[in-house]
Amino acid sequence: MAMIPGTVSGEETISEADKPSLEVQARVLLGNLFSPNLKTRINAAVKLGEYEHPRVTEGLMVAVRRDSSDMVKRMALKNLGKFRARKAAAVIIDSINSGSTAVKIEAIKAGVKLSSVPVNKVIVKQIDSANPLVRQEAVSQAGEMATVFLKEHGLFGKIIKMTGDISTGVRVAACRVLGEHKVSEAVGELIDILKNDSSDMVRNEAADVLGEIGDAEAIEGLKEALIQSSPKVRISAALALAKLGSDAGLNEAINGIKSSDYEVRARACRIIGLVGDESMVFLLEEALSDFDRRVKNAACEAVNILKKEKEEKEAGKKE
Repeated sequence: MAMIPGTVSGEETISEADKPSLEVQARVLLGNLFSPNLKTRINAAVKLGEYEHPRVTEGLMVAVRRDSSDMVKRMALKNLGKFRARKAAAVIIDSINSGSTAVKIEAIKAGVKLSSVPVNKVIVKQIDSANPLVRQEAVSQAGEMATVFLKEHGLFGKIIKMTGDISTGVRVAACRVLGEHKVSEAVGELIDILKNDSSDMVRNEAADVLGEIGDAEAIEGLKEALIQSSPKVRISAALALAKLGSDAGLNEAINGIKSSDYEVRARACRIIGLVGDESMVFLLEEALSDFDRRVKNAACEAVNILKKEKEEKEAGKKE
């Protein structure tokens, strides 16, 4: 394997001037990054993420360009993203354009962390990839980009269209991005998905997103979803309604508090906290000692909300 200047591999070549700013272990790992042994290179690529330094960045860039192993490339790309190394933009773009599927996906994840317009433009082009795994990652990472960038490049319309993609993963990712950016223009499409998509997972995500967007236009569609066969979709619709100030899903929460599914139980607690009243605290008592901490935390939060509301009402009466 090719060596880069300033690494250790049998012979110390780093300059004296550089020694104080680069730990010995990092220099050893840089040398190992170019070892003939694959396991040694992978181990080095992983551990170099603990040492943010220009020489480490350079070494990782060389590994991405030259190493024959996708695993080494992926670990190197992951750390370049972790470092937010803008000087690695060209290497990351090349990996997105010409790497294997696994390398493309890691490069997309790394690239979005650079907050670089040229890199973002390359990433969003992958939304049109023929590979559903690459499409899914490109859509997912678009959610991490600035809202202004997505608006300026007309990408919200494209992401709305991706909610009809053949891939379930892409559809879920598209819904999630619309929720993260609270795209109100997507409400009609999301209601249609909630009614008609073939996947419980996608319908569940659509319900969640409608709650996040917070548009009252979604209320009727969410009420209709309360009669769907999937308990998760029903409780998600009920929670979205609660976020919109509607107690239409309260009965679903009362039934869901005893569910065998921890997600349903946790969401039921949240709904009771949002649209229930102090008379329902007893429903949360068992959940306060639930074996799942997420349910326990949701129940505790709901009880605190209801108790605070009761105290405020009593204080108001005294005044």
